[in-house]
Formats: sequence, structure tokens, C-alpha cells
Amino acid sequence: MDVAGSFEMWGLFNFNVYINQRHFPFGIAAFGTFVYLLTSFTLFVDLKKRGKTPFILIGLLIGLMPYIHMPVALSACFTVFMFFIFSNKLRKEIFITGLVAGVLVLPQALMWKYGVDSTLGSYPKVNFGYEIGRLDSIAILVYYWNIFGLKIFAILAGFLLSPKRGHILFITLLPLFILPNIFQFQHTLYDNNKFFILWLLVVNIYAAYPLVLLWGKGLVGRFAASLLFMSLIATGVADYYGIMKFDKVTLPYYNDRLRNWIEQNTNSRSVFLTDTAIKPGYSAYYSVLLSGRRLYVHSIADSVQNLSMRKSKVASIYSAQNKAYVCKMLKDERIDYILVDYSVRESKDYKFRKDFFVNNFMPVYRDVGISVYSVKGECG
Repeated sequence: MDVAGSFEMWGLFNFNVYINQRHFPFGIAAFGTFVYLLTSFTLFVDLKKRGKTPFILIGLLIGLMPYIHMPVALSACFTVFMFFIFSNKLRKEIFITGLVAGVLVLPQALMWKYGVDSTLGSYPKVNFGYEIGRLDSIAILVYYWNIFGLKIFAILAGFLLSPKRGHILFITLLPLFILPNIFQFQHTLYDNNKFFILWLLVVNIYAAYPLVLLWGKGLVGRFAASLLFMSLIATGVADYYGIMKFDKVTLPYYNDRLRNWIEQNTNSRSVFLTDTAIKPGYSAYYSVLLSGRRLYVHSIADSVQNLSMRKSKVASIYSAQNKAYVCKMLKDERIDYILVDYSVRESKDYKFRKDFFVNNFMPVYRDVGISVYSVKGECG
């Protein structure tokens, strides 16, 4: 899907990020905690009397972030670097934070980039204007005007009205806005937009600051603040209305026979062996996923799964010619059902042994191009 340059598609795409990446809100919470602590320690509280312990703890917090969400961890590292530049009084302490964070984050980032299953080896790459798909200063301004709307004036007013410490915080967060417009972090906009989302969530503080000041100016100020607040809310409501007007696509899985069979005939904790690749169009893979059952290999898996090993075992099972060997592996991996569809038969990662499965396994479900085999029924 080409989302670059389209404000409406930008909004829809980011809803998709939130829905499909449930670990992202945890990353946002961790980043917010980090920004609050580092801002408090460096801009608002004199912690020289307390030593370096708070800054070590912040570094440890950042070091834990890659397990939750790697782009968030990288955002935190960029922010620490900016704090190091602009904080004269506590530069040594912030250096300690960066050192602790770097020692913990760097090995994980290298594995993330160069690991066996990684597709990020050639990223990040310089790609000016990537958020809109081309380098065009006017188009970039229009693009961000469409995203911010009236809020941009509130953000600028908040920046100008804030004290010096507020200016420093705003500047330290600017890389999260600038970098996604200079670099491409992967083959889709996902990671670029995560940097931007983190930046936008924090700078909303500046949009709110003028309203807070107005609220303290008596009855007239409160009335003006209320009107401005409602106008900002209205822009969000208008965005939802625009997205609701998009063309809708009906997924063909509501009355899907395979999905219905799985829901009615298998345990809710059953594990299914499927092909590891997600392909466009109808796929039995999605029938399993939408039925709420577990997949032995999920393309978006967490860091505790050794995907390369699991993918190797998937290939071994589908291309095996020894039933005892297959049954042992299936039991060892606690797989309950084997699914065979066109993705398995046409896989380029292994050669599916159709004759072996036909001669040694009896399907418990069969439809056009799809067969499901029970491990318990065939392997005891």
C-alpha cells in the first residue's frame, strides 16, 4: 500500500500500527516514563547531591526497551544524545546514562539489524522526504499542515511561551521529527511513523500549554481556553469522519468453512503448523489466526522465539519422508495440527512431500486445496 504523500492514508496507516502492534503502547509508556524522568532530573531538580544512581537507572530502563520495542529504544538513545549536548550542568551524569544504555541497546540493535531472520541489513538509508515519497519542500509543508491543522499554532505558541527549560526539551526531541524525513528505517513506513508518533505525543504538551495559561486568566481566559480546546477536539473528530468515508473491504473469513471448523472442533489452545510466509489474497493461515488458535510460527513474533530454528523445523516436517521422525518432532514441539494449503505446496523454502502425507496421514478436514491433519490422531 502506498501511503506516502497522502494525509488520509497516513492516518489509516497509523491506526493499523496501533491495532497490529500491541506492544507499541507499552513502548510509548516506557518512552514517556524515560522523558519524564530525564527531564525532571536534568531540567527541574538538582540531583548532584544524590549522585549518579538516578542516571544509571534511566540507562537501565532504556536498555530494557529493545525487548519491548526497538524503535522506541532508538528514539530514547537519540534523545539522550540531545540532552547530553544541551545540558551543561549534568553532562557527566547524562554521559553515564548514555553509556549504560549504549552497552545494553547496541548488541540488541545489531542483532535486530543483522540477525539471521532480519530484513534490515541495508537500512537505515538516506531518503530525503521519505514520509511523502519525494523531496519536495512545498509538498512536505502541505503534508504536515494537513496532519497538524490548527494544532501547529498551539504547538508554536506553547514553545514560545514556555520557559528556557521548555525550549531545551522541545529541541532535544526534534530529531524524532527530523530523522523520519531524512532516513528510511525499513521497507515500509512503520518504523518512520513510530518516531514521528512518539514526537507528536510529547509535543502535545506544548499545544496544551497556552490553554493552561489562558485558563488562569479569569473567566474570559477560561472561556477562550474552552473554545480552543473544543476546536482541537473537533479536528480529531473530523479525522475520524474522513477515515470512515474510505472504501471498505469485506474480509472473506466471516463464514469461512475452515475457520468455522477450527472453532467448533479444536481446543482454543491448539497449535497449528502452517507455512511461514504471509501471501496476499485468501489464505488458510488467516483462518487459523482469526479462529483464535495458535500458530507455530507467526511472522510477527516476539523476541523470545527462535524463528530461524522454528522455520528450519517447519521445512523439515513438510519435506520429511519418515513418519516416526515427523511424529517425534511434532510432539516435541507440541504441535496439534498440520495444515496444508497452496502456500505449503508452492513454497520455495522446502519441497513439500505430498505423497508422504497422503500415504501416512488421514486428514480430519478437507476442502478445495486445503487439508488438516491431527497429530494426536496420527502419532498417538
